[in-house]
Amino acid sequence: MKGAHHRDLRFQFIQVVPSQTQQYTAISYTWGNDAQTETIHVDGQPFRIRPNLWACLYTLCHCWQYIWADAVCINQDDVTEKNQQVRMMDQIYKNATVVSVWLGLVPLPDWLNVSGPVVTLEVDDFDWAESMEDLANRPYWTRSWTIQEYMLAREIHVYCSNSRVEGLFFQDLLSRAAGINLLSIQDDDLAAQPDLIRKWPALSINVGRHVDRMPELYQPLHDLLIRHANAQSKDPRDKVFALLGLVLPEEQFYLMKSFPNYNLSMEQVNAITLSHTQFFAVGQPLEPIFRALRIPEGRDRRRLLQILGRMDYIGADDPAAEVTFISTCLLPHMDEDPEAASRMFDGAVTYNVARSRNISGIMKCVGGAVVGIPLLCIVAIRLWR
Repeated sequence: MKGAHHRDLRFQFIQVVPSQTQQYTAISYTWGNDAQTETIHVDGQPFRIRPNLWACLYTLCHCWQYIWADAVCINQDDVTEKNQQVRMMDQIYKNATVVSVWLGLVPLPDWLNVSGPVVTLEVDDFDWAESMEDLANRPYWTRSWTIQEYMLAREIHVYCSNSRVEGLFFQDLLSRAAGINLLSIQDDDLAAQPDLIRKWPALSINVGRHVDRMPELYQPLHDLLIRHANAQSKDPRDKVFALLGLVLPEEQFYLMKSFPNYNLSMEQVNAITLSHTQFFAVGQPLEPIFRALRIPEGRDRRRLLQILGRMDYIGADDPAAEVTFISTCLLPHMDEDPEAASRMFDGAVTYNVARSRNISGIMKCVGGAVVGIPLLCIVAIRLWR
C-alpha cells in the first residue's frame, strides 16, 4: 500500500466533436464539499481542483490518454458555456468509449495511522465483494447528475482507488450482497421495499440500467422525477437539468426550449417543469412532483399553481419569459383586483400557430434536430507523455 500526495499531473486541452474523437473516458464522480486544495497543470497553467477529482485523474491518467471531467472541461464561471456544455452532457457520456465511475478511495484500515489528509491511496489487492456494503453506500449513488451519466454509458468501469472492475461484474456483486435477482426484480418491487433501498442505495440505478431494461431507458419526465425524488444536487435546478438526457424525445423538444439555463430562477424552472408534467402526464396529481422538486406546502406552491393556471406551456415560444410576465405583471394585480388582472391577461399574451399543432406533427419536422449530433465541440484533456 502506498500513498501519493504531490505527483505532478499535466494536461492540455483539445476540442473535439463527441462522436468523432479518439477513444476517451468520461468521468462520473461526485464533487464533494472539500475545498479546491489540489493543483494540476492545464496548458502549462496551474488549475485548482478538489481532492476527489485529483485522486481520480491520478488513477486514470495511467491508462487513458483522453479524459473528460466536467470540473476541468467546463468553465464553471461562464454561464453561457455551462449552458451549452450541459445541453450536450448526454452525448458526451453516450459517446465515451468508457464511463469511469469513481467511488473514491478504499477505506483506511484501522491499524494505519496517518497524519494529515490522504489524497490518494493505492492497494495491491482489494476485495470488492467484502466491501460491497460500504461501496453501495458511497455518496455517488445519491447524486442527481450521476443518474444520467451511469444510465447512458456504453460501457462502465468502476474504480475504488486504483482497483477496477467491469460494470456488469459490479452489478453481479451488488445483487448477490443485497440478496436480489436483477433479472427478475421490477422497479415497483424495489419501491415497495424502502428498507432495502436504504441499506443498498446503489440498487435503484443499477436495476434501471440492467440490459433487459435498456429499451425503457427513456421515460417521461414525470416518471423520472418521481423515481429519483431522493437524488441530491448542490444546485436545485439540477434536479431537472440532470435528467434531461433520459427524457423521451417527444418531450425533450419542449423542454429544450428552456432548459438547461442557469440564468433561470428556481421559480421559472419549477413552473416550467410543473407545466410540462401537467401537460404530458394528463390526470396525474402534481403532489408527487412538488415533493420531488422539494417545494414545501405554503406560499410558493400557491404561487406556482396560480402561474400554471394562466400559462400556455405548449403554445409559448419562450416559456421562461411567460413565467416572468405572469409572476411580475399579473400575480401582483391578482391580489389587488382579480377581475382586472384577468382582463389584462386576456389582452396581453398572444401565441403563435404552434399552439394549434399536434405534438406528432411538430416532432416529424424537428425530430432530426432532437436526436442529431451536436455541432458544438466538447473539450477533452490529454496527458502529456
